[in-house]
Amino acid sequence: MERDQEHYERGLKLAGESRLDEAQRELELALAANPGHADSLEVLGVVFERKGELDRAIEITRRLVEVAPLSIMGHANLSRFFMLQGRIPEAEEMQGKARVLGWREQLTEGDASGSFRIESVPHPAGAEPSQTSNSSNSGGFLAALSAGAEARADEDELARKVRTYRQLVELDPEDPMSHWTLGKALHEASDLPAAEHHLREAVRLDAGYSAAYLALGRVLLDRGATDAARDVLTRGVQVADQKGDLQPKAYMEKHLRQIEA
Repeated sequence: MERDQEHYERGLKLAGESRLDEAQRELELALAANPGHADSLEVLGVVFERKGELDRAIEITRRLVEVAPLSIMGHANLSRFFMLQGRIPEAEEMQGKARVLGWREQLTEGDASGSFRIESVPHPAGAEPSQTSNSSNSGGFLAALSAGAEARADEDELARKVRTYRQLVELDPEDPMSHWTLGKALHEASDLPAAEHHLREAVRLDAGYSAAYLALGRVLLDRGATDAARDVLTRGVQVADQKGDLQPKAYMEKHLRQIEA
């Protein structure tokens, strides 16, 4: 394991144990080894917040969004830090950016049902299927090996995401964005009960969080809890309408039409 990752994982564990000074040292060592280590920047910002050093928390988290401009958590944390300092316009600006990044992430997941359609690829005119496949058994074997390795890598990455987001929730259990990101990762990992729990926490902590209503509605649909999904999505549409969150509203309305159909 690389030195930056070793220091980061130790820092994350120490932060979870509220050993904040030790956590800070480990995270700063990670950043000395790799100044662009986004995970270390994210957690160090939270550590400084918990130590009451909001200016340093903001400074570090600004570095995070420079290194990782698509970081939802980076913008959400900046919003919270600014809010704690009473800097309302800046907090609202960062909250808006986090929301837009959340929508963008949802758009990459497919249509409103959360599924993708894979079209079949026709064979070239006049060619038999055997002519368009790998020319040898070894080629097919290597392709299968490669596909298997990619699938395992995807599973490892998903497990890492779940582990990291769970630790972030432990660091700040009152942060709705952390519950939302963990809930979505758990949904992706097919742990629907746990996903539902964390998405309900996100909604409880922020009753105006339209993206969390959308994610919770999808989990409930996958669990077969149609009536509960209808209630959540109906409330989510009302929230999105009040806040002007047009994309989540459109997705939730489509889900409701599918339920009624």
